[in-house]
Amino acid sequence: MMPVRYIRDWCFGNTQSANCNWCEIQAMTSSAGNVAVGCTTSASNGGTPSVVTDGSTVSGTHYDIIAPSSPAWVMVDLGAVRFDVASVAVWRVWSDGRTYHGTKTEVSSDGVTWYAIFDSAVSGEYTETSSGKTSVVPGSNFTLYAATGVYFCPSLPPEEPHYSMVPSQYVARSAGGVAVGFDSVTKYEVATFHWPYMPTAETESLTAFFAAIGFMAGTFTVSDVDGASTHEMDSPAINVSEKLSGYNDVSITLRRYL
Repeated sequence: MMPVRYIRDWCFGNTQSANCNWCEIQAMTSSAGNVAVGCTTSASNGGTPSVVTDGSTVSGTHYDIIAPSSPAWVMVDLGAVRFDVASVAVWRVWSDGRTYHGTKTEVSSDGVTWYAIFDSAVSGEYTETSSGKTSVVPGSNFTLYAATGVYFCPSLPPEEPHYSMVPSQYVARSAGGVAVGFDSVTKYEVATFHWPYMPTAETESLTAFFAAIGFMAGTFTVSDVDGASTHEMDSPAINVSEKLSGYNDVSITLRRYL
């Protein structure tokens, strides 16, 4: 799964009042259940809303930010980066069927770069119920990590990756000139990953990802792209062409030595 340490949930009033009220935030895994119980919390008003990680979704027990002048948030720190968080569930006050405005649920590995897994500005508002709101964390089909610790994980996996074997080139110098040949032993593999319709926002994130770490800097790790656990790679290259409004045809190549 996408690496997750922090969960941040936003809102900006509701249909009953101008307040923001949170009952519970859960980070669900397939093997350990809710791993957010008892975790450290913080809020945009400087508070510590520990009630949101007490394991109870009861509507009457909640944390309030009274009539904020701008969108408010509460945040959960899982204590360490986890790779097994499959979904995040959020409960706000639900007993009277109210609807909250400006809701957004985000996850982050470092508390700096955030990935929205739900945004009411995109998906629409909804009525609160006792079931809460569950948002899926993107899966492990493709997650690209840099040696610097940053990552990129698109909402959709790439098409079936293409691998090509390439013998390593060498140069021999002598009195007679320069001879160029190929090493019969040392070879490397070029892996190409293709998204025929990547949203523009994700394309920009991918481009920024490479720009932030440098196109030739460090080692990259691709996780679970073809059923294997990880591949150590380097020498990234990216090609982007506009497909249609809001979408791009994107391919990246990475190299690994065999």
